[in-house]
Amino acid sequence: MDLERLAGLHLTATVEETVEIPPFDFRAFMADHWWEWALIFVMTAFIYNKVFRARKLPLLKDAIVYLLIALGSFVLLILQIDANLPIIFCLLVAIALMAVVRIRRWIQDRQGTADASTDGKSESGAASGASTASRPRAGSDRSKPDPNS
Repeated sequence: MDLERLAGLHLTATVEETVEIPPFDFRAFMADHWWEWALIFVMTAFIYNKVFRARKLPLLKDAIVYLLIALGSFVLLILQIDANLPIIFCLLVAIALMAVVRIRRWIQDRQGTADASTDGKSESGAASGASTASRPRAGSDRSKPDPNS
């Protein structure tokens, strides 16, 4: 004990403080934030349908997918509110990028049909990049030396 006093290390007892956590009221929480959850759910379902859905699923599997999207939307809502993450803005950016890709594809298809109507059918495939089999590759017409000679 004398060594502790000499070194200046005084051990003191600390008082523990208790913090009461109020009970979580789900109804009040959803009454305040239902529109955010609905917005997240709609945007997430839209992104799923346009990007990840390869084919039409049976009704039960489709219901399970949308139930999981609804649960995931609730998790994203918690992250939006408690962690202050910009979930809604990120989903809006994803949808905006999908729109940009769709507009770009539409413009390319429109230019491809305009080229096909003016140039004829034989060059329309090469102009759109659909077929490159008729064109020889660069360097393919060169004769290779025989390794046996």
